Amino acid sequence: MGILFVFVAVVGVVSWGIVKSDELSGLGRRVKAGSLRHPHGKLEQVYCEHPPVRRPFSARLRSVLPVITLLLVVVMSLGALALEHAGVLFGVVAVDFLSSGAGVLLVAGECLLRLAKPTQSFANYIVLLVAGIVAATALGALVLAVGGHDFTVGLEAAYLLANAAGFAVGCSAAAALMEEPVRFERRFEDGMESSVKISPRSAAYRAYEALRVDERAWNAGRKE
Repeated sequence: MGILFVFVAVVGVVSWGIVKSDELSGLGRRVKAGSLRHPHGKLEQVYCEHPPVRRPFSARLRSVLPVITLLLVVVMSLGALALEHAGVLFGVVAVDFLSSGAGVLLVAGECLLRLAKPTQSFANYIVLLVAGIVAATALGALVLAVGGHDFTVGLEAAYLLANAAGFAVGCSAAAALMEEPVRFERRFEDGMESSVKISPRSAAYRAYEALRVDERAWNAGRKE
């Protein structure tokens, strides 16, 4: 699971960096037009046609619970364990595969699909994977600490179930924090206009809210 975690973490950091660089373009005290970070200069105005509707965390959590894939991973884990202890080679391979954390791919996928359409991005999928792996690693370590490293059938089953539970807890909690991004139209000092979607939890969101103007002011500032 360690190798999978490192790979997912690296991809996630790179994806996050690209997204955040675009969100923060034109913001800050040292904005130099034409630079790699601020190619169009200072961000001057933004407009939002549909402001976000905030929901309680508990409601968002219930809506993203990965019920189907959690049950699937549990059935697969117990089935593979039964085959392993029956002497079936496929069961041994399947247990090793599931122990590596492969089940998180399914759980994170369901959580992503349960999110609002604008939130279903590859970057968010990576975040869900990382959250699921971290939670599963923590629960798995707890099981090993309590039961020891002598893998009996019971301990092996507990470890696989802890992995499944960790995937569900980590992925669903992370998904519940992913509020639907807000679409902003933005205008830079060189007249360039573009749109961007920003999560209400983003560091740039407050700055965008401060620069937000109404529709009339936005249209008045548009160059002919």
